[in-house]
Amino acid sequence: MRRTNELFVERIVADLRAFSSDLLETGLATSGRIEAGAPRAQGMRAELGGAHALASLVPGLLADLATRDDPTRVEEHEATTPLRASLSRRPCDWVRVGPRILPKRWSRLVPVPEPDLPALRWLIRQLRDRGEKLEIVRERVAKQVADARIARAGSSRFAKSDELALDLLRARLDEAALVLVRAEDLVRRHAGRNLQPSASPPSPYPGTPAWSSLRRQATFWSSPSSFLPGYVRSLLHDAVAAADVPYLYQRWCGLKLLQAFDARGWTTRGDATGALFLAGRIVLERGAATIDLWVEPRLTRYRDNPTGFHCIRGDDVTPDFMLVTPGPYGRDAFVLDATRAIERKALETKDRYLAMIASNTPGFTAGVPVIRHPVRAWACAPLLAQHCTLFRADGKTGCIPMHPVEWSSKPLEGWIGDVVKYANAWAKR
Repeated sequence: MRRTNELFVERIVADLRAFSSDLLETGLATSGRIEAGAPRAQGMRAELGGAHALASLVPGLLADLATRDDPTRVEEHEATTPLRASLSRRPCDWVRVGPRILPKRWSRLVPVPEPDLPALRWLIRQLRDRGEKLEIVRERVAKQVADARIARAGSSRFAKSDELALDLLRARLDEAALVLVRAEDLVRRHAGRNLQPSASPPSPYPGTPAWSSLRRQATFWSSPSSFLPGYVRSLLHDAVAAADVPYLYQRWCGLKLLQAFDARGWTTRGDATGALFLAGRIVLERGAATIDLWVEPRLTRYRDNPTGFHCIRGDDVTPDFMLVTPGPYGRDAFVLDATRAIERKALETKDRYLAMIASNTPGFTAGVPVIRHPVRAWACAPLLAQHCTLFRADGKTGCIPMHPVEWSSKPLEGWIGDVVKYANAWAKR
């Protein structure tokens, strides 16, 4: 059983990381537990951790750095004896004794200790590299957060909690950038002069524990992929945070959805990574047909939601995935919810979306306006099966087996095929 669980996580992690390592991050998901000190895969959390880890080393690096006397820079010190000193030129250092003027203080020139400048130049380069990579992440996450705000907007306590979490995500990245700037200022003040960064490590290299730790970090950042096995193992043990496995599974299901559309020749428009990571819209196009894949859209009772749908029970509802297609009376929806549960009772509860969600525009029966609910509301779960299961004879609800270890694309392809046929049938020509 343990090996099966390990394979389950390994397959999910490998697929998500191949698409984007950001999908391994916590985001707004609950935190799992990963091994303390285990090297992370590349991504937002890795850049945050790398920035803080490097900045926290700087005081120790500076304290451990050896100095040498610079003969070109000297300071004048007072001396009370003539030993290794010369006569002072300041009148106040002389005293009259009878007819004679005698020195009471001498002047001693002492070379100014100079830090290891090659080491400091290399340190500044490490700080700059981390800052540049962090800035790329900051710009990307800023766009993803903006898209997620649209998808997750609402007035419930859950919506407010998500809004605060998105603000915190941005704030953590901003704070990390400021930490690196302050660390570089500390290095420059220690050097006592303006230094240009250098890509060459100092030789000889300082042998203290702090500088050895810096070298290990630099090696990791130059080749992070070599540390991936430790990251995978860490998801199965304990300590620091990463996205919990159920959330990783949800993102993996979303990735498989995109791949199924791609296999049918549909092109993707929009930030697929950001949508799977934080929420948002992914536009799928082929010919005249367009399908909007909404990831974790929050549907409220208000009818201004960009999905074209609202909830009719409770304050709001947030399905994992909602495929919005053309329909006979406007936009129609196919809902899909990912779950690790495999008991039929738990899977059948996904049919609640059929009653909880309604279109903003009515349909018509015999000329009379009627409420339009989603066309289907299904579950996807890690079942060991080679075909979909219907929970109702009309096919409005059921389950797609999606097991990372015993993966078969046929059930998902069959379900996607129905969505594609529906969209093509009602696409504008």
